[in-house]
Amino acid sequence: MSCNESTPGTSESNVETDDYSSESKNESTGSKLYSTIVSMMEGQPDGHQYLPLGTQSSINGLAKWTSRLLTILKKLPLIVDDVSRVISNLFDLYLLTVFRLCVGTGQNERIILGLEKSSHLNHLPRDGETTGYNNNNPAASKNRVLSLRQNSFSKKPKHQAKRQYTTPPVEWSLKNVEAGICTPLPKEMPNILRVREFVSRGQKSLEGMVNFDRIEGWLSSGSNFGSVDDEQELKDPGIVVGCLFEKRIGAACSSLFVAALLDVARRVTQRNISSCDAIGSYTNSLVESVPILFFLCTRMASLQAIDASYVVQQITAVGSRWEESRLFEHANDYVEDLCEVCASLWKNLSSVCGPQLPKPVRTLGWTYILSSAYLSLMEGFSRVLKCSTEGRALMSIDLATLASGISSHSILERLEGSHSDFVLERPPSVDLPRGKLYVDTYVKVFYYPEEDAMRWIIDNHELYQQNHSIGLIICGIGGRLGWSCDRQPPSEPTEQVYTFLEMVA
Repeated sequence: MSCNESTPGTSESNVETDDYSSESKNESTGSKLYSTIVSMMEGQPDGHQYLPLGTQSSINGLAKWTSRLLTILKKLPLIVDDVSRVISNLFDLYLLTVFRLCVGTGQNERIILGLEKSSHLNHLPRDGETTGYNNNNPAASKNRVLSLRQNSFSKKPKHQAKRQYTTPPVEWSLKNVEAGICTPLPKEMPNILRVREFVSRGQKSLEGMVNFDRIEGWLSSGSNFGSVDDEQELKDPGIVVGCLFEKRIGAACSSLFVAALLDVARRVTQRNISSCDAIGSYTNSLVESVPILFFLCTRMASLQAIDASYVVQQITAVGSRWEESRLFEHANDYVEDLCEVCASLWKNLSSVCGPQLPKPVRTLGWTYILSSAYLSLMEGFSRVLKCSTEGRALMSIDLATLASGISSHSILERLEGSHSDFVLERPPSVDLPRGKLYVDTYVKVFYYPEEDAMRWIIDNHELYQQNHSIGLIICGIGGRLGWSCDRQPPSEPTEQVYTFLEMVA
């Protein structure tokens, strides 16, 4: 059984999402870049196409310096290698800064690029472990304070009282959860290797000149790329998170403009200087890598905007409720919380007051927010060690409730009336390659017999993360085989399957 279908829906935009793994090997250099840029173009009433992808730093800074350096190169062709090195350093500085701004930390970068495994594989209980949660994510507490759970448009059902959840017998590490969810799928690795090489080369060339770790201080200082009035933050606690998300999405989009800028500059240079191999080679690498880098930045920015680590914590905090042998009528409370956060983010994306991202970029951001919500649920479900059949049914209820709560109609209904001072547009209907159907299939595999579950893992190993397949083995098959929850069950079978399939692919 394959799970390569999209969630039903009608897309209102041709904005490309993160299915970059399907790129053809014969696709010419730059075609992916320009097809992504074209999908961002916005039509105007006068019939012209508008492409607002540049930022002040890229237009007033990088573009001007590139022009000056190319002028020097034209007049002094003998120093072509030196000028080429300076140009590559400037573009490396810009793109790697954008990358770090979007992913947050150096460790997140290494996890996303496949250089380091996420802490998901270490979340299982071992002998002597204590209970409780170990949240090492410095931004999580801040995001929870800013969560829209306390916002005025909350519509929690009256029949649903706040439940007191029990703590499961696990010490969960929520550090780098977002990066773990963003870990590339096996089918994405060929293109990720290209980006990894580009980023590693850039970091090495800037070593000793730039300290990217200082960027983490920008994010934790509360500056959020700019200031938000205290009065605004008091009225709307989610405005800081929403503004930060917009800034990150805008920065990611500007990387496309920067790549096109260098590609055009390279073509102009080659007309005037025949021997310009250094710039040509670097530009080819950049043009191939930036579209993938852009999607990684957008995916990670969305996961951090919804505070995926807190969603996972809420799911695991349901605790013994997952093990109960009774049918449930209503979803868990965390689903309502997540719907409110998504509604808050759309309000910040779509309100007409203040600066606004172009419509194609807003659609792209909303697509990734929805996808991040579903992937956060699957991450949390994969960490539920003991679960009854009724508990799995409750997961399906949670998933269906989330799908209903983040639909275009529900989001607009949630916001209307509570924010009469804002003019809001209807959220677009989008197709999600990894949406409701993707997660629902994963939940249903827990019902499969052992042989069928292993066959499903083999058939779908390129579409799901190894961590989640290990969860199927440990929590699904292991639970039926009576594996104890007090010790680390074996995960080697799934690891061997993935290793073997990677070797023969």
